[in-house]
Formats: sequence, structure tokens, C-alpha cells
Amino acid sequence: MKDFLEPFFLFLCLGIFLFPPIGWSQENNLESKREKDFGLAMEYLAAFKNDSANYIFTQLIDELTINNELESAFGLQVQLRQAEVLEKDHQDEIAIQKLIKVVEISQQKNEWEVFANAHLSLARLNEKIGRSTQCLEYLEKARTAISEHKLENIYPRFAIRYSSYHRIFSNQDSSFFFANEVVRTAPKFNLDDEEATGYLLMGLLLRDSSYQKANRYFQQAGNIFKRLEDYSGYSATLNNLSRLHIQNNQNQLALLYNDSSLIAANQATINGYDGPWMYYTHYHDRAKILQEMEQYDSAWHYLHKAYQLEMADISNFNNDKVIAIDARYQNEKKAQKIEEQAMVISYEKSRRNLMSSIIFLVILFSTILAYYYLKLRNANKKTVQQAVALTEVNKDLSVSLEQQILLQGEVHHRVKNNLQIIISLLELQREDITDVKARESMEVMSNRIYSMAAIHEMLYQNKGKEMVNLLDYTKSLCAHFRSFVLRSSPTHQFSN
Repeated sequence: MKDFLEPFFLFLCLGIFLFPPIGWSQENNLESKREKDFGLAMEYLAAFKNDSANYIFTQLIDELTINNELESAFGLQVQLRQAEVLEKDHQDEIAIQKLIKVVEISQQKNEWEVFANAHLSLARLNEKIGRSTQCLEYLEKARTAISEHKLENIYPRFAIRYSSYHRIFSNQDSSFFFANEVVRTAPKFNLDDEEATGYLLMGLLLRDSSYQKANRYFQQAGNIFKRLEDYSGYSATLNNLSRLHIQNNQNQLALLYNDSSLIAANQATINGYDGPWMYYTHYHDRAKILQEMEQYDSAWHYLHKAYQLEMADISNFNNDKVIAIDARYQNEKKAQKIEEQAMVISYEKSRRNLMSSIIFLVILFSTILAYYYLKLRNANKKTVQQAVALTEVNKDLSVSLEQQILLQGEVHHRVKNNLQIIISLLELQREDITDVKARESMEVMSNRIYSMAAIHEMLYQNKGKEMVNLLDYTKSLCAHFRSFVLRSSPTHQFSN
């Protein structure tokens, strides 16, 4: 198992090292570009450059659709922000449709921050068209999501929407409480725009009951909007200050803030904000101030300008609705084409992935086979080397064995000859001895040496055997003794 895993992991690590970083690099570059495009679109959105923002968001959505990433966390964020653009562009119906889709998908994907923000946007749209029941339902769902998933950073925005809901549909006390909540919590998350909106709401709520407090809250809101260079918000705040002073018969102050509101509106226009309502609202309020100051000709002049701008805005709005309907039809055709392209790309991607997998497996198994082939070849090489070495050893042993056999034969012949010589010498010596006891001693000695020679002869003849046949040995000795007796007793030999 170890021998298998070593080449497998080696190849796997090599493959990961060579190939995936290319894909990772491309993905990182793509993500970086998307983030830059998204950031630029958000800047356009903040500057009320709705067409530019919507163009970038549309490009991102087309790209995400082709890559089957529209339902990713980033894709949901893009759709959410595009809905905000559509709302600012007065395309409320399309915005609501997109937001409902975002709500459904974000709930399936557990993207609760997007889920909560989408509900707050739906609440704002329903508040805008006067649907109080639906507005409250969306607000309560957003509140539940914020509470259950601890989305404290969204709470200031929720408080703005809840305060606005109560200001329009319910009671002022609840509205003021939540406006105060905005001011209390927004600084914790550096949400300056939300904080300014909170002060603006508090000023609106106190405009009829407390001139001084309302004036202070409007001033605080205006300072923040000006610091943020949000001149549309700054212009709206100055306009509310002008109305506050009109309401309290401070016509000179009202006129002063009306002039400042116009300057801020011009700056917002320079920055790309297209909001004619700022101008005709400004002219309406200026006509009212001049009427209070009994400057009727000037009041009529500004009232006429306000009327012309408002009628032009209504005409443009209707034209925009026609364009929006045509754009929706074109978008549906485009979406169908994109879906077809996405299917083709998905098929090609699946086919490429399949081929890549097959190639990877072929390379993997080829690597494993090559590894085991090399290992087997090395083993065979070692076996051949060992066989050659063993042959040489056997050859040396054979030569040594032959030498030992030759030496052993030589030693045997020498021993046999020496024993025979000793026996012959003893017999010769015995013939010269006349003493009977001495002759007998010589005979015993000769017989003993013969016994040894007989054993030696039988052991040599029975090579490789460790046992001697006792019967053959006894017969050999008996034959010898018989021969010896016959030689030593000539008389007996003669008689036989």
C-alpha cells in the first residue's frame, strides 16, 4: 500500500503544483475585476448616476449568468443593488420583481444579510406606493432576520425604514423612537449617511411641535450630508430648514436657506445627480416665501417656473416608462439568448472537464504503471546480478570440491599404503622371531592394524555414507584371519 501511495501523492502534488494555480490566478483576476466594477457602480449609485450604475450592474449580471454564478453571494449583492438603481429610476415594478427573486434565492442559500436588505428595500417600495400592510410585513421579516442572525450592522437601516413607516402610517412617538435609534446605533458602524437620515427624520417629526429642536436636528443632518459631499441630501435638508422658517414666519431666514438649497442642488447636478424635483420644489417654496413677503410678481414668476419643470418631469417620467417597457422586452430577449449561450458554454465546460478527467486518469495510471515497471526492472536486474554472483560462487565451490575429492583420494591411498606397509613389516618381523609370546604379540598387533585398514577401506568405498555394514566388515575380518592362520600354520595348510 505504501509503494502505491508514494507515486500517487507525488503525481497528485505535481499536478496541483503545475495546473491549478493557472485557474486560481485567472479566478483571482476575475474576482478582482468584478470587485472593482462593483465598487465603481456603487460610487455611481451614491452619486445618483443611475444610468452608469445600471450599465455596470447589467454587465456583471450577464457575466455571472453565463458562468452560472448569478445565485452566488456576489451575484445576489449585484441584483440587490441593481434593484436600488431601478427604484431610484422610478422603475418600481421591475425593482419589486427583482427583489422578490433575490429574497427567495437568498433564503435558499442562507445569505441572511442580503435577505434582510432585500426586505427593507421592498418595505421602502411598498411605503412609496402607499401599501402599509405589505410594508409592515416586509419590515417584520427583516426584523426577524436581523435578530436571529445577529445582523447588528443592518439595524440602523431597519430603524430608518421603521421610523419612516410609523411617520407615514402610524404614530409619531414610535417614529421618533426609531429615528433616535438610528442616531444611536449608526456611528458604531460608521454609517454616516444613515446617521444623517436619522437626524433628518427627527427634524421632520419635530417640525410642527418644536421649532428649536427641529432646527438643531436639521442642522446636524445638513452638516453630515455636506461632509459626505452628498449634495442632493444636503439640498433636501436645507429645503426643509427653509420650510421650517416659513412655518415660523422667519421669511428672511427661509429665503436664505432657499438660496443655499438651490446652490446645493446645482452642485448635485454638477456631480451627476439628475433630480429635477429639487428645482421645482425649490421654486415652489421660493414663490411661497415671496408671497408671504407680498412680492407677488416674483412669486408668480417662480411658481410658473416650478410648474414648467414639474410638467417636464412628468413628461420625462412617462417617456421613461415607455423606454422601460421596451428595455424590459429587449432584456427578456437578451436573457433568453444568454440562457442559450450559458447552456452551450455549460455543455462545453462539462465536456472539457470530462476530457480533462480522462486525461488526468490516463496520466495517473501511466505514471503508476511506469513506476511499477521501473521497480520490476530494477528487481530483475538485481536478480540477474545475484544469479551471476551465485554462479561464480558455485563454480568456485565446484573447483574447491574437486580439489577436496582429489586430495581425499590421495590421502586415502597414502593411508592405505602406509597401513599395508606396516602390516607387511610386522609380518616380516614376525617371521624372524622365534619366541612364541613375541610372535603372538606381533600377530595381535598386525590383526588390529588390519582391522583399522579394513574399516578405512570400507568407509572410502561407501562415499557419502556415515554407516558401515557390520556383516561385510565381519566377513572381511574372517577372511583375513583365515588367510592369516593358513599362512602361519604350514602343516595345517598342507593337510587341508
